Amino acid sequence: MLRKTLQRLVSILRDQTGSLRSLTWVLGSTVITVLIVVALMRIMPDTTTSFFQAATQWIRSQFGF
Repeated sequence: MLRKTLQRLVSILRDQTGSLRSLTWVLGSTVITVLIVVALMRIMPDTTTSFFQAATQWIRSQFGF
């Protein structure tokens, strides 16, 4: 079972295409976004918490969750 799972994983990974430049951009922007969010949570935790609660509530209402 583990062998089949690993074989499927390898076949999925071999099928992926892309460039190193786009991967670097995606990973870099993700790291920067996470750092900004963590910094905001450290600097002003109450405001950040209320903002994210309002944002997630708006997203839920827009998509009907």
